[in-house]
Amino acid sequence: MSLSLLSVSSETDGGTLMEGVMASDVPRKVKELLANVVLELFTNCKELPSDHNIKARLIRPLEDTWRAHEVYKVLQGNPTVSNFCGKVFKNGEPAIFCKDCQTDPTCCLCLECFEKSEHKKHNYRMFASGGGGCCDCGDPEAWTEHVYCNIHKPLEKDSSEQADPIAMLSYSLVECSRSFFSTVVWYCMTVLNWEESRTLPPDFASSSAQTILEKDTFVAFLINDEVHTYDEVIMGLHSHLGLSHTAATDLATYVDRKGRGILRQGTEQECLTAQTNINKSL
Repeated sequence: MSLSLLSVSSETDGGTLMEGVMASDVPRKVKELLANVVLELFTNCKELPSDHNIKARLIRPLEDTWRAHEVYKVLQGNPTVSNFCGKVFKNGEPAIFCKDCQTDPTCCLCLECFEKSEHKKHNYRMFASGGGGCCDCGDPEAWTEHVYCNIHKPLEKDSSEQADPIAMLSYSLVECSRSFFSTVVWYCMTVLNWEESRTLPPDFASSSAQTILEKDTFVAFLINDEVHTYDEVIMGLHSHLGLSHTAATDLATYVDRKGRGILRQGTEQECLTAQTNINKSL
């Protein structure tokens, strides 16, 4: 979506001066939020912020900067925009795996899509989700056949008749969206390529930020991947970091559900040592 927005023509559809000003304000507002709120959320070394806290303090304010809800309303009102479900599973929600059609063991359906699909006539298994992951209905790489349920089945139209989602948005919404995604991509590139551990890029520098960075308090994270098994991770945590079997199992389970977890909190050298030790075991 961002690539399409970045290439939108600058021709207006009657946009006013106010619309242009609103779009030009987006980068400043986004930078302020990312520079201040991200630092506040993730400098508590004892625990990661809750999903609710991240949504309330960061995601929703970011959505407001580029009028996201207006964009969502326009796009969701058009049935041709997306044929992919993508529903994110909550803890305890049923996830259904069709043994006959899935291309790998991780491909699954939410209950609503499953009940409206041909897969309910096949060999399937149902599990309670641990949270995270999403419904693969509509993803042609996930299924050998019956890719779409009746809800997400593409309309019988020629590709030339399919509505262009960008064309549905007003000039001001396109400009706000373009400014937002450009700024977020710039932020990600800047942070991911920043190699200094005790300073921040100039756009993120502040007195409060520098005070935090001067403290010799670091955190080493354990990141989830698709390579290592539960047993490998638990054994590595137990044998190389000294965690009890119960603590190692709890951390591995948490990382699997949340994507990452705190491996070690301490000085920079202590965290580097923990990183080296766990990498040796895995």
